Amino acid sequence: MQAEIIRKVLFELPSFSAFQLYQEIKNGPKIFTERTKQIAMDGSIVEYPRDPRQGGDDYTGIFDRSLFVFFTCNLQPGTLKSDISEKQCTFLINLMTDNNQTVVSYEQFLDFILPRTKKKITRGLLAKIKQVQHPLRNGKCPKSGYDAICSLAKLFECEIQVMKKIQRQIAKFHQKQRN
Repeated sequence: MQAEIIRKVLFELPSFSAFQLYQEIKNGPKIFTERTKQIAMDGSIVEYPRDPRQGGDDYTGIFDRSLFVFFTCNLQPGTLKSDISEKQCTFLINLMTDNNQTVVSYEQFLDFILPRTKKKITRGLLAKIKQVQHPLRNGKCPKSGYDAICSLAKLFECEIQVMKKIQRQIAKFHQKQRN
């Protein structure tokens, strides 16, 4: 119930664009890797390692590492009840994909974040999900508003809490079966 309310709030935010947010999450590790390469060239830090599952720099969708990097880099401490771990990001990817794929497409991302009770397709909804590349600002892609980032993180946190409750209930069930 709470997750559905957050989905509705997310789509009501003026700064929200589903495709822009998807692109930021998807390209986050790539941008982070490029920044650390630049810093590594001056010798101050070791270069950030590539994710071997992705085979280099080709980011075809959102994967667990991109979610983790996105939230780690964009959320201020204390925004959520607890930080989203890499294991929880893997769970979220599995939840968004039907058959435990490792990469989430834009369509799967939309299916996960769209309000489930709002069946009517309106112009406003279409504007929020349209795949549009926004013009560059000072040579950089525009960033999603912090309110949209926080709302998405809160939605994911709700889904993780539901997962934990289900796991506790399963553990209780198995405990009763053993006794």
